[in-house]
Amino acid sequence: MEVKERYKDFDRVAEWAKPAVLTINTLGIMQGVGDQFDYGGHITREQAIATFLRVYKGPSYERLTIKGVAALDSDWINIHFTVGKDYVYVDYPDPDYWMDHYDAVGGLTEAWYIYKVTNDYENPTLAQVVAVYGFYPIMGEALYPVVEATKENKSITIDFGYMTYTTLTKDHVIEMRLKPVPGYMTTKAGYTYGFPKQAVEPKVIE
Repeated sequence: MEVKERYKDFDRVAEWAKPAVLTINTLGIMQGVGDQFDYGGHITREQAIATFLRVYKGPSYERLTIKGVAALDSDWINIHFTVGKDYVYVDYPDPDYWMDHYDAVGGLTEAWYIYKVTNDYENPTLAQVVAVYGFYPIMGEALYPVVEATKENKSITIDFGYMTYTTLTKDHVIEMRLKPVPGYMTTKAGYTYGFPKQAVEPKVIE
């Protein structure tokens, strides 16, 4: 059953708040009262305590993300991002800066290893490493066409339903363009989006 149908007062929820209401329902943080969300109503102490406990115990806070799609692991502290309302761009790395700080960026060693294993390609540029390894957890089966395109130093665009993911463009290593789909989830919530939830099925855009 769609959340919209479950909550009889869903139409009373402000448009700007609807994605948040749907998201916290999906995460199990707030379920509403009976068949209503009770938007604009009062919350009891018991409800507040239960909500904070679900927030504390529920979602994973192992890492921060930009717009829910670009994970900020410590390995990538030297990556420069350009962020807007509906996009996240990963800029081209400065080779001199990265090589000077190679020991401090432990993820590069693993990145090269993964790149070689998946691609059998021993001398990738830093841009190619970031394009393949930077956010590979969101890729799923899409990783393989991305690897093959990156090996040839070609750009490729993957449509994830809630965003498009383009590598090695003229201006950026990666361009993530978010679509106006309410309530998309990151991998911590199973990478689903929309209501009712839809599984992500990456598709290469020709």
